[in-house]
Amino acid sequence: MKIRTKITLTFLVLSLVPLTMVSYVAYQNGKQALKENLGTTYQLLAQQTIDKIDRRLFEVYRNVGAWSELELMDEVIAGDVDGKMTTFLSSLSQQYGYFSSINAMNKEGVVVASSRPEFIGLDFKKNPFFKIAVAKKSHSEDLYFDSMGQEWVLSFSFPITAKFQQNKVIGVLNARWKAEELVQLAQGLPHEGEGDFHAQVVLVQDEGLVISGPSSRQAGLFENLRINDTLRKAILGVSGGNGYLIGPDVENKEALIGYARSKGYRDFPGMDWRILVLKDVQTAFRSIDRLQWVVFSVAGIVALIVFTLSFWVTRRMTEPILQISEAASRIAKGDFEARAEYQAKDEIGSLTQIFNQMTRDLKEQRAQLVDKHYVDSIIANMMNSLIVIDPEGRIRRVNKSTVALLAYTEEELFEKSIDDIFGEKHPETGAWIADLLQQGFLRNTETTYRNKGGRVIPVWFSCSVMRDTQDRVEGIVCVAQDITERKRSLARLNHMANHDTLTNLPNRTLFLDRLTQLLSGAHRRKRIVAILSLDLDRFKNINDTLGHVIGDLLLKGVSERLMGCVREGDTIARLGGDEFVFILDDITRLEDIGKISKKILEKFKRPFLLKGKELFITTSIGISLYPNDGAIAETLLKNADTAMYRAKEQGKNNYQLFAADMNVKAEEYLKLETHLRYALERDELALHYQPMVDCKTGEVVSMEVLLRWVHSELGEIPPSKFIPIAEETGLIGQIGHWVLKMACAQNKAWQDAGFDTFRVAVNLSARQFDDKKLAKRVQSVLGETGLEPSYLELELTEGIVMKNPAVTVDILRSFHVLGIEISIDDFGTGYSSLSYLKRFPVNSLKIDRSFIQDIPNDLEDAAIIRAVIAMGHSLNLKIIAEGVENVAQLEFLRAMQCDTIQGYLFSTPLPAEIITEKLAQGGGFYVPEDASESFPGYA
Repeated sequence: MKIRTKITLTFLVLSLVPLTMVSYVAYQNGKQALKENLGTTYQLLAQQTIDKIDRRLFEVYRNVGAWSELELMDEVIAGDVDGKMTTFLSSLSQQYGYFSSINAMNKEGVVVASSRPEFIGLDFKKNPFFKIAVAKKSHSEDLYFDSMGQEWVLSFSFPITAKFQQNKVIGVLNARWKAEELVQLAQGLPHEGEGDFHAQVVLVQDEGLVISGPSSRQAGLFENLRINDTLRKAILGVSGGNGYLIGPDVENKEALIGYARSKGYRDFPGMDWRILVLKDVQTAFRSIDRLQWVVFSVAGIVALIVFTLSFWVTRRMTEPILQISEAASRIAKGDFEARAEYQAKDEIGSLTQIFNQMTRDLKEQRAQLVDKHYVDSIIANMMNSLIVIDPEGRIRRVNKSTVALLAYTEEELFEKSIDDIFGEKHPETGAWIADLLQQGFLRNTETTYRNKGGRVIPVWFSCSVMRDTQDRVEGIVCVAQDITERKRSLARLNHMANHDTLTNLPNRTLFLDRLTQLLSGAHRRKRIVAILSLDLDRFKNINDTLGHVIGDLLLKGVSERLMGCVREGDTIARLGGDEFVFILDDITRLEDIGKISKKILEKFKRPFLLKGKELFITTSIGISLYPNDGAIAETLLKNADTAMYRAKEQGKNNYQLFAADMNVKAEEYLKLETHLRYALERDELALHYQPMVDCKTGEVVSMEVLLRWVHSELGEIPPSKFIPIAEETGLIGQIGHWVLKMACAQNKAWQDAGFDTFRVAVNLSARQFDDKKLAKRVQSVLGETGLEPSYLELELTEGIVMKNPAVTVDILRSFHVLGIEISIDDFGTGYSSLSYLKRFPVNSLKIDRSFIQDIPNDLEDAAIIRAVIAMGHSLNLKIIAEGVENVAQLEFLRAMQCDTIQGYLFSTPLPAEIITEKLAQGGGFYVPEDASESFPGYA
């Protein structure tokens, strides 16, 4: 036996004896604690069960007592002539299904009314319950067998006292309650496989009569319980006792038994019943078996730890000897790098030093025996091609990689010179070998080999001269690495760096490089070069609506169609997103540019078929010319973009040539954009309010909020100029939120000042409506300002609501739930589906001012207004007419039953301060004298 094994076993034996004793004591203590815990649990379960039964009996007891005090019970004197008592008692019996019978008796004990007709006329004056009840005492009779109903019942009796004379007993109300519900109450508790504390539940009378028992013993209900004397003495013989014990159960099997006694509930004294909760010991104490498993498992783990520690200590003690033994074994197998690492100033340490010195000596001797076979093995297994030639260039030796690369056999290669395998013109063998012999080596030169099949293979080539100890040339070693894949990868990377990955068109880098070269040539030849900048119209809507996958497919389809529009030698590139650009070289006639532009626009008239969907899209084209519009590539591209934006402003789907004034407008746009970004910060934005009045009364029902911008240097800037900039740059979200918050706060201030209440109407932009958190933002503003939602109105254009009707419905419903009113602005200028309009939770339609300005003289506009008002009213929508400026328009709209009007006839948009002054003066806005009759009482 090894020393390490002996020491380990000694440590193990010395630790296991005390561990076994501790485990045994822990198990015994845990076992006792678990028994006590389980006993207490079953005792509590028994107590809870009997308490539940007592509470149920109390409910029955209380109900019967309450019925005995009803005024209807006075009919017992007259003998229930009209049958009302019998009907009432029958309904009670049906409502409370567990009553066998409910009987009302007169003071002579004769039943005059009953839920069961066969009881009427029976005489109960000799019964104990009647005697007790007629003596003005309630009585609960323990379980007995009712011979008339042929069932086990409990009896509850209460005296019936005259309502006109409270102390006079005129009868007795007796209710017989079926014991069947007791069985269900007990069976409804956790037992027989239900829950962690499943057990058998037995409910017994004081005399041992079984009221309820386990389902397996239903046949023994209402029979005397057969139990041993020990159990009877311990449980049934102990008055008022609760507890638990371990002993024989009803079947004389060892069991854990929890028991409790009925103590009644409130003023109900109870029935003095007992409840037994029984569980056989083997199942009840199953957790003790688990405890035993846990204790001895832990003991086993501890033993394993002790064994591991013993093994570790023993290993530390014997490690030096094992090191020397293992090192000697490795040396015997030829490993002369083996060493014993132990270092100490003891006998084993000295032995280790001597052993290591001996190993070093053996290694030096072994190194001297390395022969040619080792070198051959290295050469044969090199990954790179290796060729050894003599000073004349003849091949003398090759490795496996060379054979695989050149597809020649070794014998075939030995018949060739190095020049035979070069794939391109190379200096004569004598010349380059002479240079090599003088220099000594040649490294990392790119050249090519040609294999047996004629394929040219690019390689990194290097070579060096081999000399013997006498400095004589023995040969030249040529090493080559196949770089075919590397060159292919570089070509792919170069293509990717200069081409768009989606469409494979030239990208911005390659485009600018080609354009710069073309401009240089055009300058020398005095030629015209045209730059066409294309941008797809409404591409963002398609991308947002149908997803980026469809968007990418559309871009690829567009690139394919554009490729069919260019001439040979022209360049088309994708600069990013939906932006494409053409270079038209060597233009001789300007008409050719127009033809090509029209050809491009014509290509877009056909739909794109993408994943089964037909999509129509147009493009806007901007054109700049060299040398008229710029001399360098960046300038020409910028001017072509400027012209393209002009094409979009002109309605899209057209082309525009660059003009010098476009730059001026572009600079003005950029200037306004820059100033607009600081407008809020500099407090340059303000809100004006234009009243909307009731067409019948002239009262203000709402104020439309209109945004104004007054710049410190530029003065007042029209909304038509800065609102589109805010939309395009995304500033509309921040500005729109500010407008909403200020408008709500102002309306709340007017309300707090005591003025008449009305709504403020705030316009929402398309960008705001696309915000998924819009409803939460509006709700947050209302919460911050304290304005009730019913005093806020949101105006949306037809284009916004019809952009995505399915989504619009959900958003509008969220506003409708809050109580916010919704109005469709500029109605009639866009496209609305009546089916969707009917589904939208909209409150009003605002007729655009373009239909108002020429009425009543323009019959077509008048007909349109008449139709819109009729349609709106049929959909229960209010109609608002904006742009009302004269009395004739007002009278026409009143005749058409328009609901609300807005326009200069009443007021221009005014600052909040002036609106406040007018409200303080009585809220009257200007009404012409010749229109005053339209608003009786308004002044």
